[in-house]
Amino acid sequence: MLPPFKLNFRRLLLVKGHGSKQFLQGLITKDIELLNENNKLIYTFLLNVKGRIFVDMFIWRLTNILENNDVESYGIEIDPKRLEVLQKALNIYKLRRPIIIENLNKFNVCFCSTIKDFQQTSSKTIINWTSDPRVPDFGYRSLIENEGENCLEFNQNLEKEYISHRYNWGIGEGMEIVDQIPLAMNGDLLNGISFDKELISRTYHSGIVRRRLMPFKWLFNDSLEINMPEDLTLKDEKGQRQGKLITSNGKFGLCLVSVGFVPENIFIRLFDSNGRALEVWRPNWWPKT
Repeated sequence: MLPPFKLNFRRLLLVKGHGSKQFLQGLITKDIELLNENNKLIYTFLLNVKGRIFVDMFIWRLTNILENNDVESYGIEIDPKRLEVLQKALNIYKLRRPIIIENLNKFNVCFCSTIKDFQQTSSKTIINWTSDPRVPDFGYRSLIENEGENCLEFNQNLEKEYISHRYNWGIGEGMEIVDQIPLAMNGDLLNGISFDKELISRTYHSGIVRRRLMPFKWLFNDSLEINMPEDLTLKDEKGQRQGKLITSNGKFGLCLVSVGFVPENIFIRLFDSNGRALEVWRPNWWPKT
């Protein structure tokens, strides 16, 4: 269980001005019209020309929050390692639109894993606590002011715990999924894609997704810091290739594995290129087949 804490490893970009909504709508995989007074947060992707992930992001609706007017305002929450390239891309795409794109340092992103934690802090000056839109019950996100007494309350460094929490749920994020295929990274299951958008219908069809991102656990006793091998291939006990490693943090990680090889409610043993064993499973939040 994770108490409320600041995600210091996340950053925010402000997109503000007349036409901001339509500007973002033409770039992202999720329908931005889903953002409204009752739904402040969506998860989505911006794709490159090959249809692969350029950046994954959360978009916060900040209209009437930053200023007391109806100017369209959005906070884009992303991995800091993608901040500069995203800002550069957005400035190119906006052409001559009267849209402001700049760093948003007024808020910090916060996270907690249960609604109980949220209720314990609800009396503080917190804006936009909302369920993480990717998976029900995964956790809650909020924006808090960057200055003031509330900041001190959320100063625990729980980055490793948050990463382990994500990995156990089978959720990739940030640099881990850059240049990957959105459906293989479970973008459809994570509520990050609106298939009725013209942008998406031109790029994808309703075909079979043969490989998907899944969580795994190393099965050998060693140091908590386990180095990823140069060859990321994963093989079964017969030596047949079944997928590849994506990332690892301590005893847990994420891998891209053939969907048909991992049945529901079954732990499957695979081996990396160094012969080290790991256990792969389907997340229990996946739709039942």
